[in-house]
Amino acid sequence: MALTIFSPRSTADRQAATERDLRLFYETRILPRGTHPLDETKYAWGQLTGADQNLADVSSLAVKIEAHPGPAAEKTVIAAEVSRLPTLARFTTERWLPEEREHPNGLGLWLIKAGYRTQDYLEYEMKTVRSTTREDFFIGRGFTALQVSIYSMVQELLTAHFYFAGYLYNQSLGANSDPTLGRIFSDLFKQEFPHFSFYRGAVRIMWKHNPDKDELKEALAGFVMPTRVYAPEYPTDYAGQLGKRVGFKTGEVVDILREEIVSYVGHSGLAKIAFGYGQRQPSLPLKAVAYALTPLAYVPVVSNGAGHLLVKASHALFGVEKRSLEDSVGTDSLMNHLDKLDKPL
Repeated sequence: MALTIFSPRSTADRQAATERDLRLFYETRILPRGTHPLDETKYAWGQLTGADQNLADVSSLAVKIEAHPGPAAEKTVIAAEVSRLPTLARFTTERWLPEEREHPNGLGLWLIKAGYRTQDYLEYEMKTVRSTTREDFFIGRGFTALQVSIYSMVQELLTAHFYFAGYLYNQSLGANSDPTLGRIFSDLFKQEFPHFSFYRGAVRIMWKHNPDKDELKEALAGFVMPTRVYAPEYPTDYAGQLGKRVGFKTGEVVDILREEIVSYVGHSGLAKIAFGYGQRQPSLPLKAVAYALTPLAYVPVVSNGAGHLLVKASHALFGVEKRSLEDSVGTDSLMNHLDKLDKPL
């Protein structure tokens, strides 16, 4: 009896299967939830209290960073076309890009009406960002569909939590809270969290059909938030410092991403990605530690333990926090959580 050797599916077959599943996910899990458009004409501009300087600084940075989503969208569409994933391009151009373009409007108008910034100042800030072209954008010329989706997943998660932190901080001000700003933060969160949900679903579907560990590692180890490119005049940890001022839950975000990474590549892969990320940071002490420890991540008997130690270290550094947004168990739980977003936060 002759031995039959089954060859792996072709690239075209994998792409077709990925597109089929991604389209089904988008049309059954994302589209039915509808959209949450931002309409600055419906906000109660006569009820401004001004909140405080911390929220003004958060809003000002957000206006600048959110001013020019075009290059990221172009990169994603190019990667989607190369990988024959029209649904990835469809979501990005039909849903993500139009909603992202709305984001500076409400916050910018609040800053002006509350007296924190002038229109000329904000226009100048946004003009410097909008001069960026696709080739200047920092996620790399050769990024694949998996990598742009990983990048978008991480960025949208961070941004959603950032706006949610702003919302909760505004509430904590009590009589000094600004109901209009609170409503803006709530609406922004309602857009950013579904963006995260889509891109995380896309990553999981792509990984199912073509689990490329090198692509995953490159995307995560090289991740850079837009602040580093769009606002180079600020200190490298400026966004992080702002987050601390408004109660951004770093531990929660780290836990969500850690669980996601481990589900793909295990604790051994987590160690490789973490040390690779550390090597690319501007902090010289962090670079030195990352370079010194990286060899451990490539010793089979050590790498898994190194990953577990990193988890314990992150818990010691950031704490183990109760999840306030989602339980990160699976895509279904994420999408079910969106039902709650139809009501005011």
